[in-house]
Amino acid sequence: ERLLWGCGVVILLSSLLLPWAVRWPVLVWPLLLVLGGAGGGSYTVALILLGQRFRGQELVNANAAFGILWGVGSLGGPLLGGVGMRLLNPDGLAYALALAAGGFLAVYHWRRAHKN
Repeated sequence: ERLLWGCGVVILLSSLLLPWAVRWPVLVWPLLLVLGGAGGGSYTVALILLGQRFRGQELVNANAAFGILWGVGSLGGPLLGGVGMRLLNPDGLAYALALAAGGFLAVYHWRRAHKN
């Protein structure tokens, strides 16, 4: 679970650095590589945690819920990014991504605080 939290922190920090780094192509491309790696890593780690936590029919149900939520994020993420770009052009997309990562980290900490 700490690795998933780490991916969220990397996404948050790199998205906040993006408006600054975009001025220098030599910095923006490595930052985008790190951002993409953390995003893909969060998906992979979340699936691993899902497989560790559930078995049998519960795993099938949890994977279906995971897929539905991923679809909701795939629909809502570009909408949030578009609103961010409309309001805070040209940096709104990066700030929308930071907002989403911050929301993820807030839910993560809330769940840890209310776990059993």
